Amino acid sequence: DWDALVEDAQEMTRRGKEAHDFALSLQEGGSHRKEDDVAKAKALDNFRWIAAREALTPYDLSALARVKLHLNRKDEALALLESLDSHAAWRGSARLLYDRALALQSAQRYPEAAATWRQLADTARPGVREHYLATAERADALAEAWRVEQEARSRAAVRDDLPVVLLSTTRGSIVIQLLPEHVPEAVRHFLDLVDRRTYPGTRFHRVEGDFLVQGGDPISREDLTRAGSGQGPTTVTAELNETLGYFRGAVAFARSIARVNGSQFFVLTSPKPGLAEEGYTVFGHVLAGMDVVDRIQYGDTLIDVRRIDTPPAKEE
Repeated sequence: DWDALVEDAQEMTRRGKEAHDFALSLQEGGSHRKEDDVAKAKALDNFRWIAAREALTPYDLSALARVKLHLNRKDEALALLESLDSHAAWRGSARLLYDRALALQSAQRYPEAAATWRQLADTARPGVREHYLATAERADALAEAWRVEQEARSRAAVRDDLPVVLLSTTRGSIVIQLLPEHVPEAVRHFLDLVDRRTYPGTRFHRVEGDFLVQGGDPISREDLTRAGSGQGPTTVTAELNETLGYFRGAVAFARSIARVNGSQFFVLTSPKPGLAEEGYTVFGHVLAGMDVVDRIQYGDTLIDVRRIDTPPAKEE
């Protein structure tokens, strides 16, 4: 009846607004805490409800892609953006090219990202065009840096003389390989913290979608809201390392302003080459369990952290 139709239309509007407001909030400056249940309730469930009643619009698909990227579901985000090519008004548009270029860089598909930035430059006005061309050149440089990094990781993965640590979390297990040849003091410090049983029971107090997961603060055991200021039982001066890159899967210490490494560490879920200028010490990389890292959300627990003798096969 008419009242039911009106009620359904109002519900459609309410759900669409909530989903788009959440997606738009991810574009605002500052950090964006990754809480999957919140993203599901505010965006994913709403888009699913709408899709069951009518086809999602290109604006819906674009917003949904942004949410998927926030949840570290990069392939799904890119598939949604690629589907927008079937919409004539969006095909080759500056908005679509820009979103796709960012998503491709997040997925470390640098040659495709560089090509997309150049496509975007072709549509841009003078001044902006030069910016996009410079961004394409940086993507070209990152493609080469990532190739070198992949080769280095592959060589390290088959070695049996490098320390390997198992992180057991509420989302599953993560295996990281440490690289003492590059940053010996950082690796010694981390293994000392592992042996001291510093990490079991701590929680991931900083989890930002399409960026990182961070934990290791003993304060988080008792008060998650105050976590981030603790340094653990010992500290060391941060080591500078120009060999290991800030790519997806890199493991680094979250140093203090005084350039001191305590117990807090993070794992990158997306490449962040700009961190190189800030002096964070990368001391390892994920060998297995990046899918687990991607699923971690704010408040999850590090159940146990211990050395293991035999590393698993390297993930591709």
